[in-house]
Amino acid sequence: MRTFLATHAACFRAEWIKLKRTGLLWMGIGAALFIPLIQTIAGFLMDPSMGPEVWNKFIQQNLNGFTSFFYPLFLCITMLRLVYLEHKSDTWKVLETQPVSRLALYLVKYEVALMVAAMSLLLLLLFALAGGMLIQVARPEMNFKAASINWGRHGSALFRFWVASLGIVAIQYYLSLLIRNFGWPMIISLVAVIAGGILSGFGVWPWFPWSATNLSGMAYSGSPRGGLLLPHEWMAVLWAALFLVLGYQLLRQRGFAGAHIRGMRGLATGLGLAVFAAFLWLLSKPVLSDRYSATIIAGRFETNKPLRLVALVRPPFNDTIATQTLSADNFHLRLPQSLATGFYELQAGSNMFRIYFGGHDSLYVHLIESKQSADVTFGGTRVAECEFLTKNRPPDFSYMTRFFGENGPESFGSQLLRGVEGEHKDLKKYHTVDNIGLASDFVADYGRVIDLAALQVIEIEYPKYFAMYHPNDTLKFPSNVEAFRKSLPYNDNRMLSVPGYLDYLASLLQARTLRSSNRDSAFRAESGRLLLQPEVREALALNSARQRMRRINDTTERSVFVQAVFSEVQSPKYRKLLEQDLVQLNSLMRGRPAPQFVATASNNTPFPLSQFRGRYVVIDVWATWCAPCRHESPYFEDMAERYTDERLLFAAVSVDEDRPAWLRETKFRSSRVLQLHVDNANEAFLKPYGIETIPRFILIDPEGRIVNAFMPPPSDAEFASILQREIRFVSKF
Repeated sequence: MRTFLATHAACFRAEWIKLKRTGLLWMGIGAALFIPLIQTIAGFLMDPSMGPEVWNKFIQQNLNGFTSFFYPLFLCITMLRLVYLEHKSDTWKVLETQPVSRLALYLVKYEVALMVAAMSLLLLLLFALAGGMLIQVARPEMNFKAASINWGRHGSALFRFWVASLGIVAIQYYLSLLIRNFGWPMIISLVAVIAGGILSGFGVWPWFPWSATNLSGMAYSGSPRGGLLLPHEWMAVLWAALFLVLGYQLLRQRGFAGAHIRGMRGLATGLGLAVFAAFLWLLSKPVLSDRYSATIIAGRFETNKPLRLVALVRPPFNDTIATQTLSADNFHLRLPQSLATGFYELQAGSNMFRIYFGGHDSLYVHLIESKQSADVTFGGTRVAECEFLTKNRPPDFSYMTRFFGENGPESFGSQLLRGVEGEHKDLKKYHTVDNIGLASDFVADYGRVIDLAALQVIEIEYPKYFAMYHPNDTLKFPSNVEAFRKSLPYNDNRMLSVPGYLDYLASLLQARTLRSSNRDSAFRAESGRLLLQPEVREALALNSARQRMRRINDTTERSVFVQAVFSEVQSPKYRKLLEQDLVQLNSLMRGRPAPQFVATASNNTPFPLSQFRGRYVVIDVWATWCAPCRHESPYFEDMAERYTDERLLFAAVSVDEDRPAWLRETKFRSSRVLQLHVDNANEAFLKPYGIETIPRFILIDPEGRIVNAFMPPPSDAEFASILQREIRFVSKF
């Protein structure tokens, strides 16, 4: 040890002199400059609405772009070049004759490579800062000057990127000692770096050392639980320790067999690999979050939109569990410990998050939103569950319809059940980058969501195709499919909050009563036979009634229908919902006064609805973030171009919370459509008109009375037919 300490500094200085002669420092500068240069050029074309996070996002984009490929490849080249210098000049034997520690000679190459790694990361940060400043000078509207930099976040990310590279450098060191040429170690490293990028993209093999820097980029903010390093970064430390020991043995014994196989060294190597594998397994094993002493949902919403209220609601009828006014973009909801565990929605303006939550859970939601993106992160006891719901779309087996024509029930059933099994396996294997796994209650409940999606195909879709392709045959599923059909519980009221459950039940009963002469009576009878749990049966009746009520245009007929539904629905809560819907829909019936509202134009001119007296008004309710709205807007503008009579006004009423986003959009809209915006749209406009989803199209007559509050979209030919039928001076085009 004394020899090591005495000679280490001299060895390091000598290695540093060699490094400067290799050109690797200039290569490192070029590698660190490349991504910031590309990002800076792209910055001159970026949308200026990145918000207060413009600096943080710009730095993160640079670091992620560098560390995903160029950084690990550059480190492999650096380590290989340092070792190949000794192989090329055959100086290993000469070095070992010097009065210095062999361990010091061995370690200094690794230390120099790590120093180069740290320098390249720091240089990249400096180049990124310089690039951001150039963008600010050229494009002041990007607002870099007003934005702040989260130095702690980026400093932590730099450190974790550096740690994630420890294993890559150590393995490359070992390969370079084992294979005494430049070509094969370089090819192996290039393939490994590419494979690491692919594997990390698919979320598999997190222990693969060349995936580590990519995984760190995907979890740029670090551990949700506040740990120093993420599991794959600890694995990088393990990989480094293993291959540094193996490499030193290889250098001392000058041969693979002598270093790792023969005699006691073989036994020691085997024991070391077993210990390494055990630690790797422990780090790879997902952990489950502990429950919390209270039931709390808190968070922070950083958006450009003014948000006032946050609400926790529960499907299927959006029962409001709790609400709170946001204070400085923060909220803190304390809920009862008896809160049932299940699926909920957290709503704030146009932002909606599906979450899984219950008593003795804690959840922290952090939203950072700009026009270009919305990043949400979670903390607390339900991190994995909420992250899973955010990242994954609901399961969908509709692609199986492509094989209906060529597959009989047995072949179809086998394919579908394999798909279901695969979805369940993926669900059970899911974990966060911090290695937090899904709790068993979520796995069970979301498993039912998967089964519902599959049963929708088995019970509803496949029988239609079977009747078409096999009109003379009787549909009979194999035993494994029959067992699967019977696996879903129909009388468990906990299923009511499972997304899609009531819609599936309605579709199933409609399919079973399709050929009945009196479908309503048959539907109720089949519901009573299948659904023995009163709450489930009443929830289905309520769900079906609410949808049908919108299709009844006569107030008397609608009231009679609601009274008939009351015979099936005894729950006071469900009856109250029906009565509220009835009042809401009756207030929007033909001939009723349209609810008053005041909107403003882009120049801030106020336009109360009463100002349009004497003209028919066709309203398109939309928002800039709504994709279906964007699809219908050209059709709506086309109608405005066709029907140009002054007695008819086409108005697009935006319910955007982000008024600047609406103002930007209006510049590209047709001048034939009056562009208006409603502030506090939820209370001032959406609720009075019973609008739960957009787009929505409304026709109001010259007296300010409703003609049709539920018009079809303008892409539907019926839209033009209603205008021609209701407005005498509108002729066919």
